[in-house]
Amino acid sequence: MSQFQLHENPSEVNPNHVIDLYHLIGGGRPGLDEDMIRQAFGNSTYVAIVTLASGEMIGWVRALSDKVSTTWIPEMVVHPEFQTLGVDGLLLDAAINQFKNTTIYFQASYTEFTERIKFFEDRGVKPMPNMIVCGRMPH
Repeated sequence: MSQFQLHENPSEVNPNHVIDLYHLIGGGRPGLDEDMIRQAFGNSTYVAIVTLASGEMIGWVRALSDKVSTTWIPEMVVHPEFQTLGVDGLLLDAAINQFKNTTIYFQASYTEFTERIKFFEDRGVKPMPNMIVCGRMPH
């Protein structure tokens, strides 16, 4: 039995664990509170989390999809101590499998992608050179 347990579409995610992991990866979100996290996870089409046998959450992936043509993975977060032990692959593979009949867009920073290009390419995730990604930050 693996030391990691995948839970797809869990009924509840502990917002404090999410906040803790955001801070561990250096991605603290100012102003993000427990209710906002519950809303974000609740409004997601798909959520998968990975826990240790003890129940401690060490990563998650969220996806938004129309379930027909388009899926967007806005975030995948893994505890730094487990990033090279297969947790990220377990999460991304689960999301890809869930939406294998749609075009999947994955949000990753340039550095994250280029440093781990083989990880992404092994899963069929590759740059789309004709796309421009635009965004607007909330005020």
